[in-house]
Amino acid sequence: MEVLVPVIGPSAALRFLLSDFLFRHGKKYFPALTACRLAVRCKTAPAHARLCFVDAYVEYMEMRAKR
Repeated sequence: MEVLVPVIGPSAALRFLLSDFLFRHGKKYFPALTACRLAVRCKTAPAHARLCFVDAYVEYMEMRAKR
């Protein structure tokens, strides 16, 4: 059984991308990393980072389902 962990804010999203993703690739993964890093540094809106993170997570779950 998988444990769901809340991801609150760009710092948590960045940690999740770097530590909890089994696949560190994909069309959406690297843009999400960049967006989260920029949001942590207040260089882009957290809302933008959130959208990128969600896109990367959806892509990740699709990749996991195909394994």
